[in-house]
Amino acid sequence: MLPNKKNTAILLLAAGASARLGQPKQLIKFGNKTLLEKATDIAIDSGCEPVIITLGAYFEKIKKAIKDKPVYMLNNKRWETGMGSSVACGMEFLSNNFINIDAVVLMVCDQPFLNENIILELIKKRETTGKYIIASKYKNTLGVPALFDKNIFPELIKLNGKTGAKKIISKYKSQLGYIDFPEGIYDLDTKEDLIFFEKNIK
Repeated sequence: MLPNKKNTAILLLAAGASARLGQPKQLIKFGNKTLLEKATDIAIDSGCEPVIITLGAYFEKIKKAIKDKPVYMLNNKRWETGMGSSVACGMEFLSNNFINIDAVVLMVCDQPFLNENIILELIKKRETTGKYIIASKYKNTLGVPALFDKNIFPELIKLNGKTGAKKIISKYKSQLGYIDFPEGIYDLDTKEDLIFFEKNIK
């Protein structure tokens, strides 16, 4: 049975400056798409609506890469304080403008092995377990992409600074489910990561 995507939103976090990489990771191309374009298309192709993207560093430059996509782009002017501020920025917009949303999937743009099936697995797991949070499991951690029930929205809105959603994932162990996404361990932070991905992603 296909998961019910109705009333599930996606919040794509892409506000960082990629300081360790030395260039905006959002605009790095693999094949004919930038990382941000690829992640945005995955979010759209999942069938979830709305798709909200929080940008920050290099806002004017980066937004051009997805200007024609059916998404909501937000400029998080507090992006330098950390990912928590981007979650809060996106969640406040979502809560103020889409009152019928029952869940949100948080995702980032630098997991090159992510695809829309992972997002659908998160939704299906929520349907079968009734858990408030469904995270992705890779290596020895639980992280994004992760789905949060509307009961958790107030806490997501209160996030700030470098404290991201992992703090909330750790808090609700009795309301936590997960899916296996071993490739989620790979993300793009350094030049070494970039070399690895250039060799392994077509």
